Amino acid sequence: MSGKLNFDAAVLGGGASGTCLCWYLMKAGMRVALVNKQSDETTSTLKAALINPVSAKQLNLNWEAEKSLDEFIRLIKESNADECMLNQNGILRPITDQHLYDSVQNNLKGHTWPDNWFSKVGKEDLKNRIPELCQNYGGLEILVGSTLKPAPFLAHLQQQLVSNGMRIFESNDYRIEKQKNSAVIYLEDDQKIRCDRLVFATGSHLTQSPLWSSLPIYKIKGQTAEFTVSEPITWKQPIIGDGYIIPLNPTTLMLGGTHGLHFNDAEPDQQASTKLYEKFQTMLPELAEHAQLKSQWAGIGVTTPNRLPFIGDHPRNKCYYIFGGLGPKGLLLAPYTAKLAAGNIANKYPLPDELNAERHWSKLRRLGKI
Repeated sequence: MSGKLNFDAAVLGGGASGTCLCWYLMKAGMRVALVNKQSDETTSTLKAALINPVSAKQLNLNWEAEKSLDEFIRLIKESNADECMLNQNGILRPITDQHLYDSVQNNLKGHTWPDNWFSKVGKEDLKNRIPELCQNYGGLEILVGSTLKPAPFLAHLQQQLVSNGMRIFESNDYRIEKQKNSAVIYLEDDQKIRCDRLVFATGSHLTQSPLWSSLPIYKIKGQTAEFTVSEPITWKQPIIGDGYIIPLNPTTLMLGGTHGLHFNDAEPDQQASTKLYEKFQTMLPELAEHAQLKSQWAGIGVTTPNRLPFIGDHPRNKCYYIFGGLGPKGLLLAPYTAKLAAGNIANKYPLPDELNAERHWSKLRRLGKI
């Protein structure tokens, strides 16, 4: 076939998972192409996102929290990302009622946190830091938490990859053809890409692909709302609880959260907006009283039953590979899980059972469905 461009691997999807996977595939010495569809519905387009290795509600450590955070920080340094893309000021978790206080205390006793990951904050100290905060029982400061600007960071990674020889193809429409031991991607500008491994890292579009329809991958919707406040705030640390509050500047706060599996479209909806404002009123009542809604955003992600991604080969077409379902913690998980996926693709290193797509394919085989 004339005009083909040949690669060891092509990655569909230029969000956090796809871009990070390209990074580690290139490190493994592979010739890589990234095929990206423009979308404003992904977490990667948020103005700011939290890099937080613990659950906001009960303060449990996330899956492989230490390894995930270490790899994220390593990627930031290795890629020479600009310091303005990452604010490492920590994250505050106020405790606002007795029941939550008791629950958090029990969780802290039941888990061994890595050294220097958190410190307790007394109620007076917390009130001094955030004068507008509601009545509280003190809280925790997650010292290793940070705030990332996803779009500039991913653009920076892609620029680094291109400078090292990766090709990026922007295409909103393409067709895939399976060949004997490879795949060919037909782009809308008549270019053709042949690759030995074709990786699907397309986020919510995975749920529309017949190739992966038998995997339990679910769409989830996140929504944010920006509010301007009448008096400038003096604090810069994000707050987490049932959702999150990120100061974008002294007069603008971004509130956000994930709002379940049931929704009709990717547009901001009134029910989620109302919930965000109610959280605002509960956590920062003085600021919420005179705040003005500035803008809203909504995005679609994907998750899985165990809230960990599916990674691995298609059961019938071994040149097809999936890397998706990273969920709300996708920006934190992406570097470490991408490193594991790249090791599996390039060197056949085994994947952890809890990530391997084989955990579901084996069930389907037992049922005679594949």
